[in-house]
Amino acid sequence: MPSPKKKMHDPPPRDFTLYNKVVFPLIKKLIALGYFSLEIRGLRHLPRRGNWLLAGNHSGWFTLDSLMVAFAIRDTIGDERIPYPIINDVLLKTPGLGALFKRLGVIPASWLKDFKTLPTNISTFGVYPEGADGICKPFWKAYQMAPWKTGFVRLAIARKAKVIPITIIGGEECLPTSLPIKILKPFIGSAIPVPLVGFPLPTSWKIILHEPVDFSVYPEEKIQDKVFCSKLARQIRSIIQLSLDFETTERPLARLSQKVAAAKASIPLIGGLSTPDLPKRLTENHKMRKRRLIHSSIRI
Repeated sequence: MPSPKKKMHDPPPRDFTLYNKVVFPLIKKLIALGYFSLEIRGLRHLPRRGNWLLAGNHSGWFTLDSLMVAFAIRDTIGDERIPYPIINDVLLKTPGLGALFKRLGVIPASWLKDFKTLPTNISTFGVYPEGADGICKPFWKAYQMAPWKTGFVRLAIARKAKVIPITIIGGEECLPTSLPIKILKPFIGSAIPVPLVGFPLPTSWKIILHEPVDFSVYPEEKIQDKVFCSKLARQIRSIIQLSLDFETTERPLARLSQKVAAAKASIPLIGGLSTPDLPKRLTENHKMRKRRLIHSSIRI
């Protein structure tokens, strides 16, 4: 007997009054006061029609980075084309916070288990493939992305969508975290970030949209190819990481992060000497890579 057809989810309702009367005016006010600054590059890469999704780095103990992205691109694409953020289901169950996310119009990550149940009239998505690992990064790992999950690749193939890599700089300084609480992960499915401070700090934000990569060229059967999807995820991730390395060289947290990474990579030798096995970003080879054009598409 054939299995019953799964019901398609209804689009999450979005409270644009909350966006336009509270969130965006507050961000604009903080910028006017000099508490925040915001530089936006690459708005020309946003498609005006068709399916697309943003895939970028994630940081800070609250998802302020996704709100900053919505603020940065809204005037270019309009309210209805603001991407629907995809978030961990646990956040929707958090008292108080869950109600706020629902008003913002978010998609639970569990919906990605079956793309046929996603509402067909949603054409724009915001995905942060680091997931909870991104917002749980301690400040001494700033701008070093966690491995990416592949759900966004499968979503883009299923929707014949373009993927726009997006670099978000500022979340690490604005909402820094210490070591996350992992003891509850087996029960709630996610670690919990621990804030260093309970409010956003003054921050210089920078958002860079890179050239879209068209995933409509891949057949749907590739969705089941784990090796293929992992390769695409790594290549999109590499665009973001290279951009982060290049754009954060003068940021103190990025410098600290590099020093910590270098110290951890040191290899003890005979006689108490050590030779640091430095990450690529600290080598001459990486310095050469910096000179490459960051804002170019990848070939897959």
